[in-house]
Parts: sequence; C-alpha cells; structure tokens
Amino acid sequence: MPYSQGDLILLKNPVKLPGGAELKHPVLIINSKRGGYEQYYTGVMMTGTPKNDRYSFKCENQMFTSPLGKESCEFRTYLIFGFNEDDISVLKNTMKKPHLIALINQIKDCIFNID
Repeated sequence: MPYSQGDLILLKNPVKLPGGAELKHPVLIINSKRGGYEQYYTGVMMTGTPKNDRYSFKCENQMFTSPLGKESCEFRTYLIFGFNEDDISVLKNTMKKPHLIALINQIKDCIFNID
C-alpha cells in the first residue's frame, strides 16, 4: 500500500538511535516521494512527553482526520529518519494539509536557521 505525506504510521520495529536507544513512537511521513523500487519515506517522531521547546511541534486533535486518543502530543522536529514501505506496520491517522505545511516549515527553520 503506498503511503502519503501526512500519514501517521507505526513502524514494525522501533527506530534505533546511534547510541542504541530504541524509539517506539508513531511517525509522521513528511516526504513520500519515492525513487526506484524501494518505496523510501522520510518521517518525524511523535511523542506524548511535552517539552514545549523550539524543537517541538504541538499536536491537537483538530489537526488530524480523526482524534489522536492522547491528551498531549508533540513532534520532535529534530528526530527525522528514513524507512521503507516494508517497515510500516499500520496507518494510524492523517494530518491535515495546513498543519502539515506548518510542521514542515518549523522543521526547515529548526534545521536551517543557524544562529
């Protein structure tokens, strides 16, 4: 099944960070342009732990096509990673376009706005 930009998915296996820690969080697909046969995606991690810093993007139910089922959620704009279609377990939700654009703009600002 092809997935789209804005889809909130779960991965079959947790994402492993360079230090070995595993992240068992939902992932929002921010780039679904796939080249060749590999069906490669880029995603950003969602968490229920509030940080409210410049690297977090607060989520609310109205930003998605259905309620999130959690009181407080944020995307960590610096936790970006790639995965293949075969790594995806299930589609959980979809973020509405205006909010997706705002998130992507915040990621760009976070990454490219160097002091």
